[in-house]
Amino acid sequence: MKTAIKNVFTVQTFHSRFFMLFLSTLTCLGVFYCQDIPSIVKEDFIAFIEKQSPGNSDYYFNLMYSTYSFPNIILPILSGILIDKIGYGLPLIIFSGLNFLGNAIVCAGIHVNSIFVVLLGRCVFGMGGESMIITQSALLVYWFKGKELGFSQVEILN
Repeated sequence: MKTAIKNVFTVQTFHSRFFMLFLSTLTCLGVFYCQDIPSIVKEDFIAFIEKQSPGNSDYYFNLMYSTYSFPNIILPILSGILIDKIGYGLPLIIFSGLNFLGNAIVCAGIHVNSIFVVLLGRCVFGMGGESMIITQSALLVYWFKGKELGFSQVEILN
């Protein structure tokens, strides 16, 4: 029984490869969606910021994207080294946890009406966001070869 289940989810089977692609696509979709949430609710967010710091709403709104981007200046390189050293599993869990934790901190910051907590959450989310995409790309290189590799990379990045 164990062998039958183990043989179903191998790199060689077509269904298991595209199931992995489906899961990777959902993961990347979640990262991209959470990254762009502030632009979706911009008016409400500007109103939230105006309560905190009148007249500085555009500054803090744009700072949310900057705090997401700051960790991604160096962390993708370090995450690539981490993936090469220990594989895909643990980095995937770490970066997923950072994504979840960062979004939870953003929600807590909105709940307690603190723009600085929101910015901290965006920074934590930024630590996991792009590194998660790199981990997913490296994982798909293992699962797909040839023409399928190009398709899989396009699928998770769009």
